[in-house]
Amino acid sequence: MNYLSILFVDDDEIERLKFKKICQEFNANSTIAEVSNGKQALEAIYKKNISFNLILTDLNMPTMDGFQLLEHLKKEKYTKEYRLFL
Repeated sequence: MNYLSILFVDDDEIERLKFKKICQEFNANSTIAEVSNGKQALEAIYKKNISFNLILTDLNMPTMDGFQLLEHLKKEKYTKEYRLFL
């Protein structure tokens, strides 16, 4: 399995823990960064200069929801090459 860098965006800590556990059970060769809202996701993408292969987001979150995050990513030059699915 190829290496993956994953950003998991969800305000529910239990969901983030379950996702990490599932990845570990499948022996996924990956690094998982986790944040609790869209604003933190943007900070992780732009300020830490980490290139994520996959971004999974919840849609209903405080501060910035998943819809707002996706709209922001669609408009940015840096992320225009990403495939965004809803």
